[in-house]
Amino acid sequence: ELELQTMSLTDGLTGLRNRRGAHQDYVQMLHQCDAARSPISFLMMDIDQFKAINDTYGHSGGDEVLCSFGSLLKERLGPLGSVGRLGGEEFGVTLPNTALADAVSAAEAFRSTVATTPVLLRDGRQVSYTVSIGVTQVSPHASRFDDVLKEADTALYQAKEAARNLTVAFERD
Repeated sequence: ELELQTMSLTDGLTGLRNRRGAHQDYVQMLHQCDAARSPISFLMMDIDQFKAINDTYGHSGGDEVLCSFGSLLKERLGPLGSVGRLGGEEFGVTLPNTALADAVSAAEAFRSTVATTPVLLRDGRQVSYTVSIGVTQVSPHASRFDDVLKEADTALYQAKEAARNLTVAFERD
């Protein structure tokens, strides 16, 4: 039963939390941060031009890139919070006790690392790629997971529209 529960919260390809697991972690961290009155931020990431990676290197090559990205994400940002694969080439990171400026700095450092860390495929080919990142700090008015995803996705869309390989923070009116 425990194994089935773990499987229901884990992405089968990357071993990261899946969308359901990321949601569960977010809710738990939100309660902890609310009780401590500390900020919480969320990053949404999308691998740039992922379709071109799949078209050039095949789906197995694309899967290797996703797994490598997931490992790098867990290594670099996992100790700060919870990382998950939200679907396709989209990933999310919940950063408890982290204000927006610090979340943007962490995201930018990670974005830079991705841009300079190519993936060596099993067949010996090397794949260089970039990532776009949207960042939001959770507000009392938008603390539901879906609201946070929408804000981070809005910022991510702005990064994609601007040029890709960017980090953009969500700006409230």
